[in-house]
Amino acid sequence: MKAKICAVIAAVLAIITAFPQKIYAEDYKGERGVHTAYISGYPDGSVRPDAYVTREEAASVFYRLMEGDGKKINLAFNDVDPARWSYEAVCTLAGEGIIAGDDNGMFRPENRITRAEMAVMAVKFAGSQKGGAALADIAGHWAEEYIISAVSAGWLAGYTDGEFKPENYITRAEMIFMINNVLNRRTENEDDLLNGMTMWTDNTDSTKWYYSAIQEASNSHEYVRKENGYEMWNIIIE
Repeated sequence: MKAKICAVIAAVLAIITAFPQKIYAEDYKGERGVHTAYISGYPDGSVRPDAYVTREEAASVFYRLMEGDGKKINLAFNDVDPARWSYEAVCTLAGEGIIAGDDNGMFRPENRITRAEMAVMAVKFAGSQKGGAALADIAGHWAEEYIISAVSAGWLAGYTDGEFKPENYITRAEMIFMINNVLNRRTENEDDLLNGMTMWTDNTDSTKWYYSAIQEASNSHEYVRKENGYEMWNIIIE
């Protein structure tokens, strides 16, 4: 009998050791839901957080978040033909009014996207936010209204010198961080993630500001919302 009791205790301890976060997450009674991965890595196992994002790559991410919804404008731009890999994404976002081309009908899909252009895309995707963020270098900028909206919502931030630097190009890490903010997909720290998640060769340092954001965006999971507004993963969805 004693041996059986010891065996049961050992089994319970093994479960707790193997799935500590799962059991901890069950203690929370807040909002629960599923977050689907919207970012993937590269064949070499990297995710390239410091790489710049092109306009068509950004469009493809937002298209993925729409999960196939939205109206499409065929042949929306002169430089995005039906054979191009981003055609569906670009034409659908054009149909929804989230992106636009230039006066010559060109989208410039391979151009790097700027912080200003990303702010516009985010606000058109998620809706305008009221606020009065003060930034030193956006007065009179064509995207001023959208930048103020995105910064006021906490989706993007200015720099320590008080500037937004709207014409700077945006990296994959910055884009992911912004989109997670738009979608309220935020973990508080590494402990809110789960063992067994997909990892990337160039995103292993948990002290990096973008570590958790990239893991959040690249792993489908069930989550539970904690009292402080952050989420804790409950189950990884393969």
